[in-house]
Amino acid sequence: MKAQPAPSTTVRNIGHDVWVATDGHGVFVFSDAKKVQRLTFDGTGGGLRSDHVYTIFQDREGVIWFGTDRGVCRYEPNSARVESVGDSPESNFVRTFYELQTGHLLAGTNRGLFVYSASSSGWKPVAGLGGNIIYALGEDNSGRLLVASAGFLCRANTGARNQA
Repeated sequence: MKAQPAPSTTVRNIGHDVWVATDGHGVFVFSDAKKVQRLTFDGTGGGLRSDHVYTIFQDREGVIWFGTDRGVCRYEPNSARVESVGDSPESNFVRTFYELQTGHLLAGTNRGLFVYSASSSGWKPVAGLGGNIIYALGEDNSGRLLVASAGFLCRANTGARNQA
């Protein structure tokens, strides 16, 4: 079944971004810095009370307000967001986070290791560790990644020393 287009109800320039509200598909945020973001009732964990958004307003403190058919919603761009790490519920069971010396963010899950890609604003699986429960992450003094699982401890060169 093909998704039906939803009419745009308002467009606002906020900072360097363009925010487009729709009557049925939530809000789209267009930015030069990253890919298009879509805020929906499902995608914001209920933070957006409805996908029928009719108005957008930014107050002087930077909070963005949405007027919907189910009331007013408050959105703070620097607040918590709900994201999926992987495609299965087990890969979304996150046990540990670690930021490498290179600045890359890692998530150890019940289904392997994932690295956050800023360019695609998403999580990518690390090959060779899928299906393993990752309990702990760290780096040694030479920049090698330490990965602890129930059945093994492994070390991998992250290239942190070469990129520092």
